[in-house]
Amino acid sequence: MAKRKIFVSKKIKRKIMKYRLIDDVFFMAFFNGNKELTEFLLKILLDTDDLTVVDVKVQKEYKNLQGRSVILDILARDTKGRVINVEIQRTKSGAIPKRARFHSSIIDSNAIRANQYFDKLPETYVIFITETDIYGYGQPIYEVDRYIKCKGGLIEFNDEAHIIYVNGENKDDTALGHLMQDFFCSKADDMYYNELSERMRFLKESERGNEIMSMSMQELIDEGAYDNSVKTAKRMLEDGEVSIEKIAKYTGLSERKVKALANKLKKAVELV
Repeated sequence: MAKRKIFVSKKIKRKIMKYRLIDDVFFMAFFNGNKELTEFLLKILLDTDDLTVVDVKVQKEYKNLQGRSVILDILARDTKGRVINVEIQRTKSGAIPKRARFHSSIIDSNAIRANQYFDKLPETYVIFITETDIYGYGQPIYEVDRYIKCKGGLIEFNDEAHIIYVNGENKDDTALGHLMQDFFCSKADDMYYNELSERMRFLKESERGNEIMSMSMQELIDEGAYDNSVKTAKRMLEDGEVSIEKIAKYTGLSERKVKALANKLKKAVELV
């Protein structure tokens, strides 16, 4: 049976044409399920040819034991078992060190089963691609690893948890610099790498590509609307004057979801 075509308005098409890889919605649609392009990206970011991606997901949600969740832009695994998270961060506030620490820790907490030893934890990379040089030292890339302080200097801690900040302002004549140039292009013809320009041309200039982009954009709109409904429901529950049934009706959430929110709020109050 033929797939139903999705209508893409001229307004949406104009928005699609303006997108760049540094824009979240385009970045995720660009690499979603595409192991070859994700591998191409990671080889440049990690400056290695010794990497083969076996799995890639976008918008992967993880939660800790307290229910605090994080949605990862890209989560990839390679043949060596390494887990690599790549994030687009347009602002300095979105790329603070403790956010990188949280991403690293929540990947670890979901990486091994209850009966496994800690030596089974995979090597991990959390990579933030930032629009500006957030540290201001003019470096194309900032690599963060743990070290042991000793009298003779520093010794590697070797926990295999790495954090990397990629400076989007760096557009020098290197593989990484060319990649950052491409991240700020809105036209396929302006891109340095053919591998990336072909994908951009498909998403922006083909009917099917426009449909994919339209669906990605709608998903973000729906997620935002859902988040707003949850926030509204919480405020109404805190007031304590509206029934579960009416909250569900007004917010569009299910009664089951509202009851779950009510139970969470009750437990939070009991812990205070």
